[in-house]
Amino acid sequence: LRQLAGRQELPTGAEASSSTESAEQQLQRLQEELLASKLGEEERTAKSVSRAEAALRASVEDARSRAAVAEAAVAEQHARHEELERQRDKWRALYEAKLSARLFEGE
Repeated sequence: LRQLAGRQELPTGAEASSSTESAEQQLQRLQEELLASKLGEEERTAKSVSRAEAALRASVEDARSRAAVAEAAVAEQHARHEELERQRDKWRALYEAKLSARLFEGE
């Protein structure tokens, strides 16, 4: 079309027809290139999102794993604390019984 615009004379019917076909072919080619470019950009975006999503999933799994380990450690410490309280209560009962026995013997 630019070639036609630069010309001083009007094209003949055959020239106009071939120019129109050429312009239509160029338009078709440009549309296909644009579509390919858009699809390529979408594919790159999808790959980037996929990589980011995979990294986030790995982080979440790591956090869950560490949380499970921490919860197990808390449960273990809680069980240990309960055992120490049972032992304390047992020794307190023995001590109080011994004091009671001494007081009883002393009366």
